[in-house]
Amino acid sequence: RTGEPPEELVQKLGLQQVSDRSSLEPITRKAMADHAGAVAHYRRGKTQALGRVVGAVMKEMKSANPALVGDLLRELIEREDAE
Repeated sequence: RTGEPPEELVQKLGLQQVSDRSSLEPITRKAMADHAGAVAHYRRGKTQALGRVVGAVMKEMKSANPALVGDLLRELIEREDAE
């Protein structure tokens, strides 16, 4: 026990979850490029393949919100498919 308020500890230890899309998008795009095979599998209907890309983003940015990363990935893939 440190006696510090929980909010201070969370900030001090960097445990805040990143939910800022603008911070996550560049890392997410890089993960998509690095794991193009998994993205291709996802496009062919293997939805579980997206987990590999989410994992890559989480590895790079440990405090990222995984649900938001998944949503962002799906959005970016759909946007690419529409172009």
